[in-house]
Amino acid sequence: MSAISSSAEGVFDWSELPVLPDPVGFAAPFAGMSEGALLVAGGTNIRPDIPGESVWKGSTKIWHDRIFKLSSPTGEWSLAGKLPQPRAYGVSVTIPEGVLCVGGSNQDEPTDEVFLMRLIGDDVVTELWPALPAPLHYASGLLIGQTVYIAGGVNKPEAKPVGELLALDLEVAPAQREWRQVEPWPGKPRMLATAGSLGGELYLFSGLNLVEGDADDGLEREYLFDSWRYTPGQGWTRLADIPMALQATPSPAPTLDASHLFVLGGDDGKYLKTTPHLQDNHPGFPPAVYGYHLIRDEWAEMDQLPHDPGPDPARDPNAGIWPPIVAPVVEWQGGWAIVNGEVRPGTRTPRVLFARLKNTRPK
Repeated sequence: MSAISSSAEGVFDWSELPVLPDPVGFAAPFAGMSEGALLVAGGTNIRPDIPGESVWKGSTKIWHDRIFKLSSPTGEWSLAGKLPQPRAYGVSVTIPEGVLCVGGSNQDEPTDEVFLMRLIGDDVVTELWPALPAPLHYASGLLIGQTVYIAGGVNKPEAKPVGELLALDLEVAPAQREWRQVEPWPGKPRMLATAGSLGGELYLFSGLNLVEGDADDGLEREYLFDSWRYTPGQGWTRLADIPMALQATPSPAPTLDASHLFVLGGDDGKYLKTTPHLQDNHPGFPPAVYGYHLIRDEWAEMDQLPHDPGPDPARDPNAGIWPPIVAPVVEWQGGWAIVNGEVRPGTRTPRVLFARLKNTRPK
């Protein structure tokens, strides 16, 4: 594990876990913990059609099925198996049995399949679990107590997001388990929101909606500011809006005791319309880390994700460190691993950031 320079005012000490053994890295892989090891599986990346050239001169998006294992922060990644099929953009949730991989998509369409990754010896095995009611990708989710929750997402390619909350009760005998609809949040449908949990309650921050645009443009992005809390048995509460509307933030949100949840960067859409012109000169995504104070119902910028674009960011972005999006967050080894992700349009990273809370505590 290598340290990264951190701001004295921030709440996290930043470092890096070993780089994943792929020269490009992955966006939206599954990731979680099984038998104490960190597992990373699937994901997508974009390879240039001409080696060494920019992806903007021609490229192919590839879905992957490899499963990698890291047993300790000072160890090395090893290949530990393959998924049933290439998959990305699903939700991965660490549960007592292993890593539950929910939905996602391949190169053609989203899927309703749910499977468990479980480490046995040096290898990862997969087993099918109860399928979702409908195909789903770009959703958010996590485990609260003995219930897995999945929020939002998209059911079909090029479709609008859904405003649904699904739940799977793990206390039910395996043969009787099935996904059920839970009261949805009162706000707009969304995808790629940030999920979080504290005190047995579910938090849902920001995300992206798609709305009707001009006839020539089809659906347009609507970045959302609203935040919500779900208390099982009591329903939803509207919270203070997040200062910056963000989508595809690494999720779930890290926490501090019973007081804070942290939103780690994300895409604010600032360069959405100029991306085709910027191409490899895109500056990346915002590094701000926003903390939500549960007691005060307030937001504040409390840290910055590491951001050092390196000596030649246009041609060699992976020589630098960038704030990622569509990256799973796994609580592991006393901190949170932020696994790979997209660091600018068309560019993935093989890096794995690691955040530990400092001894100082936010006020």
